[in-house]
Amino acid sequence: MMEHNPKYEPHACARCDSLHTCTGTYHCWCNQVEIPENVRDYIMACFDGCLCPDCIEELKRTII
Repeated sequence: MMEHNPKYEPHACARCDSLHTCTGTYHCWCNQVEIPENVRDYIMACFDGCLCPDCIEELKRTII
């Protein structure tokens, strides 16, 4: 029987509440996204949790 792993369940984005999955592993989509340091600092300062791909891309376009 396969063990339940909540890591692979959808999580709500800390910015927009949309559901996305982050596995927290090297192969997760979030490890493949380049996030500029100023955007990463903003995310860490403003949110308690993971952001969805759309929010990350939007912040990359709007934060200078």
